Amino acid sequence: MDTLDTKSYIATACIRKPHGVRGEMRLKSYSGEFAHLKALKTILVRSPQGRERQLEIEGFRMAFGEALIKCVGIDTPEEARLLNGWDLIVPRDQAAPLGTDEFYIADLIGLDVKNTEGTILAKLSMVFETMATDTIELTLIDTGKKILVPFVEEYVRDPDFESNTIIIEACAKGRGLSYEVYDTYSFS
Repeated sequence: MDTLDTKSYIATACIRKPHGVRGEMRLKSYSGEFAHLKALKTILVRSPQGRERQLEIEGFRMAFGEALIKCVGIDTPEEARLLNGWDLIVPRDQAAPLGTDEFYIADLIGLDVKNTEGTILAKLSMVFETMATDTIELTLIDTGKKILVPFVEEYVRDPDFESNTIIIEACAKGRGLSYEVYDTYSFS
């Protein structure tokens, strides 16, 4: 299946480990909300490798603070386990509604990254969820080098979706955006 347009579709949850013996699967909602998931009749799921599969929802329930989903044809824990780590993709109009000043993490991908002087330095290429905080991966324009920056107020301003940009504030000991500072967050 072709890659879906992120302007029309969005990952709203991730399938986790099986629950019970009937093929139910635990869901981790990316928004922390579950009401929008209850209304779904069919879903598209995508593996970390990009493989996609359409599933019909047989049941949805909350148990012990966790969302559980049951899909037609997934009837054993072994079958459910094969979908562990797959994203649940829905049309944007079926995703959790956004509040004031909220945005979908997926909308950050591709933003131009500027310093406070307005110079474009990188493209935002990925967002990672870590135990401490979300982290953004930037691909530097001049070298193609990928660097990681904590997605916290101290370093990153709110995105401007009208101008397709996000601004990186001064980092580390008050110094401005520089490659030396970012080498702290670099990886190969």
